[in-house]
Amino acid sequence: MNIGGPTIHAVLLTAGLDGDKFSTILVTGRVGENEGDMSYLTAENAIEPVGISELQREPSIAKDAAAFYKLYRFLKNERPDIVHTHMAKAGAIGRLAARIAGVPVVVHTFHGHTFHSYFNPLKTGIFIFIERLLARITDKIIVISELQKREVKQYLRPGGNNKITLIPLGFKLDMFLENRRDGGVGRLRERFNISKNAIIVGIIGRLAAIKNHTMFLSAAKEIKRKNKGKDIKFLIVGGGGEKDRLKAFSDRLGIGGDVIFTGWLKDMPALYSAVDIVALTSRRQRRGGGRQVGLYRAIRRYQRLFRSRIGLDQRRRQEKGLRIARKGVCQEDVFRQKIDR
Repeated sequence: MNIGGPTIHAVLLTAGLDGDKFSTILVTGRVGENEGDMSYLTAENAIEPVGISELQREPSIAKDAAAFYKLYRFLKNERPDIVHTHMAKAGAIGRLAARIAGVPVVVHTFHGHTFHSYFNPLKTGIFIFIERLLARITDKIIVISELQKREVKQYLRPGGNNKITLIPLGFKLDMFLENRRDGGVGRLRERFNISKNAIIVGIIGRLAAIKNHTMFLSAAKEIKRKNKGKDIKFLIVGGGGEKDRLKAFSDRLGIGGDVIFTGWLKDMPALYSAVDIVALTSRRQRRGGGRQVGLYRAIRRYQRLFRSRIGLDQRRRQEKGLRIARKGVCQEDVFRQKIDR
């Protein structure tokens, strides 16, 4: 149950299915060492998941084989009518185990993909080949955006006009519209020693190269240079293997004192209430065509937004209140303009 939109989606879907029509079981893997854990969501939604500890993000022949066997035995015993998988590793092992176990209907949701902009050409080609084979044993492929639908068709060629279905994600966002009169905003600023008058620019996500935090930090340096005298703090919310490198990079830029690495935070409504500007600089959010959960939450809180040019159709790139930057640092001084307001 690592932190991210797919986990939220899977939990809400499990909790939201009509109990009079469906009996559903949520099967989960193990959270990696450098990943945040959202398993608390299952308790909040009265879900008791079945855990397979060998199912994890990192590749391991032994653990992957063990995860497959355990899942196969589980499916043989439970004999479900439908298996619905999410994410790449769980989707591959889950779909293969379901087919061999004789499950009548197999469904997979793409929250993103690895068809391009993620790995080197050889590794990318291997992943595409595997996904093409998996597509052939999948009865229904669900995508969450038009762009993703086009790319799944282009790279996987799954066949059949009705095999791919677009179902936009649903979110529980009312909590992000509240005024936070409970003092959550003040507590967050106090926790990280941020003055009440400081402008907070935040970025939320796993600390991995694909999330492009170096662009965020380079933009932060430009902001500080062009806004001397203003109290501006930069919150990097999340965890991952890139933390030490990013800390060293911020120090080399001379902005280490204004950059705060918070780790993973649970009270996201309080976080979004405290942050003045939300940034997303990912090279390929959710690995192609996915939805940026953080931005939906920020929009619900009426934050000013800055994001890189990913996953948007041409016709939607100039939406009111959402500024888009091409590759590079702070094109058109997007951050600076918003701070000056």
